[in-house]
Amino acid sequence: MSRLKSHLKSHLKSLRPRSRKSRSRNALTRRFLPPLAALLCIVLVVLFKQIWQKSPADFIRQIDAISFATPEITPPDSGSREPGISVEKSDRNSPVIAGFPLPSTPPGKTLSEQIPLWQPESWREAKNAADDVIFQDRPRSFYCGCSYSSDGDSDGSGKIDGPSCGYKAQDKHKNRAARVEWEHVVPASLMPARNFDCWTKTADGKRGSRSRCEQESPEAQAMIFDLHNLVPSIGQVNALRGNDRYAELPASTSDFGRCEIEDTNSSFAPPPCKRGDVARIWLYMSARHGVELIAGEEDRFERWSKADPVSPWERGRHDRVAHLTGIENPFVARIPPNPAGACWWENPALPLESARNSTGSSPQ
Repeated sequence: MSRLKSHLKSHLKSLRPRSRKSRSRNALTRRFLPPLAALLCIVLVVLFKQIWQKSPADFIRQIDAISFATPEITPPDSGSREPGISVEKSDRNSPVIAGFPLPSTPPGKTLSEQIPLWQPESWREAKNAADDVIFQDRPRSFYCGCSYSSDGDSDGSGKIDGPSCGYKAQDKHKNRAARVEWEHVVPASLMPARNFDCWTKTADGKRGSRSRCEQESPEAQAMIFDLHNLVPSIGQVNALRGNDRYAELPASTSDFGRCEIEDTNSSFAPPPCKRGDVARIWLYMSARHGVELIAGEEDRFERWSKADPVSPWERGRHDRVAHLTGIENPFVARIPPNPAGACWWENPALPLESARNSTGSSPQ
């Protein structure tokens, strides 16, 4: 009986109302715990974004968050050129271009010694990054300015609109005239990787090839997948050029309509408004990857670079690649854009974001 009384007494004691101090503590907990939990979630989300900041998908979201003016563009009459756009005076105190911070060159490291923050791991991933990130709001072919529509898949494929730039297809490789292909400005076969064992020798029953180098050699991957060297091209133009080096050819050597390229069996001439772009990519690939320049090429490229200065779109394209990979092309980086270097389909190019906050010297 005494044990039962003791149990009832303790039970009745637990049913007594809690003290005012206890009730106040519980009220504070209910009031502040949810906001603290929400704040913790926000901090975790921010940290997660910082960890994945350099991924291509996050970079796409950053580009989508910025409004790029894309006016309706029509090709000029043959032989004419649109007037340039005015460029606002640049602020040289900050290396932030178009909302994206440019990487700082590591002290004491040459261009060839720098390690990328990110680079594609396959040819498919390289084409997809170029299509979905670098050129996603500028779907125009490199040499001719034809608009194209991306298939939205994972290999960078798309369809060329030839009439949009007045392109005249040739009979040879005509089946490739309606598709976009991703062209190396410096062909893979002219890169040092062409002499690697993975390309030239048989090992473990596998014949040497470019595809084998792409799978097995990090050094070859760095060259072949370098996004500074990758541009959208009309498939037929890519096929006709093949592995030809660039040269200066007489006008009307060939007829591609309003597209001002010239082509022979051994040489290819880009349009005048792309000569500087081509030159600066070749000079970069030589300094970065050891691509050999044959006699006369360095002088020609320096002359082309001066005659066709860095355009606003060339800077914008460069800065996207530099932000994504962490590697700059020193022949383009931080040079104030000059509209005189733009092709007709690039006027106006970016709405001057890439001309603001520039640092560096005047155009070469």
